[in-house]
Amino acid sequence: MFEKNYLNKYKILIIGKSTSQNYFNLLLQYSNDNINIKDDFIDDAVLKELISQSDIVLFTYAKSSILSSGALMDSIGFGGNVVGPDVGAFADLAKEGIINTYRESDDMFMIIDAVIAKKDNFGNSSIDQFLQANSWNKFAENIHQLLK
Repeated sequence: MFEKNYLNKYKILIIGKSTSQNYFNLLLQYSNDNINIKDDFIDDAVLKELISQSDIVLFTYAKSSILSSGALMDSIGFGGNVVGPDVGAFADLAKEGIINTYRESDDMFMIIDAVIAKKDNFGNSSIDQFLQANSWNKFAENIHQLLK
């Protein structure tokens, strides 16, 4: 990855509260003029603003880790153009045409470049339909129907 100069190709913000100071220190080694790394918890308002300023929201979870569908759903709900690993909820949403997924790091960079080039992933109508079908109101409606 590093031999292809990816560290300088994109403007990247990595933000979130690190669970380990050692891991955060490791991340800081990759900080440069294009890569800004912050060890901060951010609220929904800040997240929404950051997403509105971004071409993509990239998830780089290891395939073996527990995936946070909450962060994924927030990113989609705030209009994020999501790219993530082809596992779990990410794979499910890619099949529905909601997000883009990758299997390997080389695929990830090709997908990122394609998404950035067209500034759109699948179009707002499929995302809007998905968000309406998966709102809290719909969740309550579905639970109510199941309990009847």
